[in-house]
Amino acid sequence: MAALRYLRYQIDEISKDVSLVLYGAFLCLTHVLTFMFWNNRAVINLLAGAGRIESCWPIFPNCAAVKLPSSMAASAMLWIYLVIAIIGILLFIFRKVSAGYLILLSLTLFKLLVVLKSYTFMGNYHYMALWVSVAYLFIPDKVKTLFYLIISFYMGAGLIKFNYEWLSGASLLKPAIWSGWLLGLSLLYVVLFEMCFCWGLVVKRRWIFWLTLVQVFAFHAFSWHIVGFYYPCIMTCVTSIYWLKALQKDYWDDDYFLLSLPKIRAAFIFLIVFWICQIVPKVMRANPAVDGIMRIPSLNMLDARTECQINLFEEIDDRTRMDGFHFNRSNAVRTKCDPLVYLSQVYYSCKRDPDQKLHLSLMSRLSTDDRFSKVLEIHDACHKKYNLLWAEIFEVAP
Repeated sequence: MAALRYLRYQIDEISKDVSLVLYGAFLCLTHVLTFMFWNNRAVINLLAGAGRIESCWPIFPNCAAVKLPSSMAASAMLWIYLVIAIIGILLFIFRKVSAGYLILLSLTLFKLLVVLKSYTFMGNYHYMALWVSVAYLFIPDKVKTLFYLIISFYMGAGLIKFNYEWLSGASLLKPAIWSGWLLGLSLLYVVLFEMCFCWGLVVKRRWIFWLTLVQVFAFHAFSWHIVGFYYPCIMTCVTSIYWLKALQKDYWDDDYFLLSLPKIRAAFIFLIVFWICQIVPKVMRANPAVDGIMRIPSLNMLDARTECQINLFEEIDDRTRMDGFHFNRSNAVRTKCDPLVYLSQVYYSCKRDPDQKLHLSLMSRLSTDDRFSKVLEIHDACHKKYNLLWAEIFEVAP
């Protein structure tokens, strides 16, 4: 009963603010965009368990065992997901907030389950949309929480771009439309915007606010030709809360320079938890860009392009070793050298034959570094007392 009362409280808070009602429609729109992003043969085969060995999250090591009966069933499920998302948009537009809230909650839970199905879905576009959805659905003082949460996205992204990989352009997925000193200046501007200028979104001076919002739209529009349509469109939906609220005349009534922080404890704790997730990888690892498990709770914003050497040997006798495994390599910048991708594949190899004596070595470097450093050195991988996907915690190479 207490949970139902809390949900009723959340729905009432949304119902009282037109900007929050319409923002619910934009959050449902992120699921329409997700359908467009996922509705392809690779994702459908993954959901149906067809194709290559899958990489799993450490909390769900047997993800490959969970699958739909066929590619047709996976495709049908995605189309149902689309229809429900469109219904959610219409419900919020026509102010049917209770029904819209339940639809958005269902969509968010479904997306979370799909993301947990495979480590392939670890991208920022899912990460940030899920944080925002949790804030919208469950955290009180929603407008202030969302305003400062999205500012935190930009600041967290800026923190991991203070490196030569980003400032030189080496970490970009594709060449930008310009190069040379203009590209270098643009990349520096991105860091300055994410760390400093984005604060204009919580400044209650109209000209500063709208100038900052124009920069937000320009920034994501420019990124389209590098990262594709999905991320800029998701961020356009996520940041819509700013202009939806700013178009309300009463937003500008208070004569404060900065929008005040949330005063409700749950909202404040929520923001603190987000920042703990960003700081932990930096504290725990000298170079978090080449790690896997420590990066899970944090943003990863094209902070590095990594290169790696992966070796897996099977011990045949006391003196002879041979290559015993051919890895399925990821082409994604973030995961192609991620230890979890290869630990997951070794994990499934061990499940097929628990008596194997497999030895894994992973060495990585940033594309701008001169030398490789050892990330993992695991002997007799199939006979560990712990789940192999947690090996990065237990056996990080010195």
